[in-house]
Amino acid sequence: MELDHAGVRRATADGADASRRAQGPEKPTPFERILDSLHLPYVLAAFVFANLLAAPGFLVVEFVRTGSWEEAARIAVANGGDVTWEWIANAAVFVLVDFLVFLGVRAMRVWLVSAKEELVALCPDGEPAYRHAFRFTSAMWPVLISVGLELISGVGLALSDSGRREGLYLIPLEILRFLLTLGILSFVWIYATGLLGLYELGKRPLRLKSYREDSLLGTRLIGQLSLRFAFLYFMVLLIVLVGNSFAGDPSTTSTVAVLTVIGIPMFFLPLTSIRRKMAEVKRREVSAIRTRFAQAVADLHEGEPHPEGEPLARVEERLRELTTLQVLEMEIRETANIRTWPYDSRILGQLTIIVLSVTAAMITRLLINAFRL
Repeated sequence: MELDHAGVRRATADGADASRRAQGPEKPTPFERILDSLHLPYVLAAFVFANLLAAPGFLVVEFVRTGSWEEAARIAVANGGDVTWEWIANAAVFVLVDFLVFLGVRAMRVWLVSAKEELVALCPDGEPAYRHAFRFTSAMWPVLISVGLELISGVGLALSDSGRREGLYLIPLEILRFLLTLGILSFVWIYATGLLGLYELGKRPLRLKSYREDSLLGTRLIGQLSLRFAFLYFMVLLIVLVGNSFAGDPSTTSTVAVLTVIGIPMFFLPLTSIRRKMAEVKRREVSAIRTRFAQAVADLHEGEPHPEGEPLARVEERLRELTTLQVLEMEIRETANIRTWPYDSRILGQLTIIVLSVTAAMITRLLINAFRL
């Protein structure tokens, strides 16, 4: 039996150590480390990569291959067609999109790091719970997925006629495409894993505040993080659709549709677990206060005054009972104001407008493509 207990203790200790060693969001993502290798301020590095991995970068590679700026522009900017102002506007918008995506990768991770102290304070298990929840945030999975996608597309392109014509120039093109894919996947990855981490934290027992201190029970930060992630994510999708409106690409619209379908439930995921806890607290507190109020009213009725009057002590007691009823009425109003969603409804309204704008723009583009307007 001693050996069994020792084994259980070792397993428990190993589990706790694993949680402590879990890689939290403090470590930069692989894509951030690539940008940091330029030894420039991150914003400047993101701007350089945004141009390198968009039309300007591909334009330079195609010029080296063709020796003609006009031909290079037709390939890199207009997908082989004539270069018009619509294509130029499309290219400029997608440089902006890349820039926002690369900034967003770091911004979302930094938001999680900045919230560490408050999130740890909510969890009885402390920092190990925080690290375990966000253990995938800086993982290598985006790199592996990007490599797999580029191997599939690269091999197919290399075996095609256009790939044979491009020859060795296919290598720098595939490197640019790989880095672009990695940047986009890192953005989606940290959005998804960040919200999944908040969901996992929300499922744990939490040290919620009293409703007397905070009508949101101390969960405001979780709601704010979810809203910030969603604002950034859907704002980028909206700008993508704006850029795509200049030179419509059905594949881009389809990609935005898929990302929207993924993004909406991911936003609500961490809020559902918190909402259940908040709703349970509200139900419990309202029930307790109403029970106390009913008992106080019953006690008051039991002590109805006699016709000949009451002693002074009894009058004072009844005044105290009436005061108690007033206090309980105030507490009933306070418990009724306990929120069951961890966010400000005004901010949610702004997010709803953005999501509806993305949906409307996406549907419009799909209809235009379907009817070839």
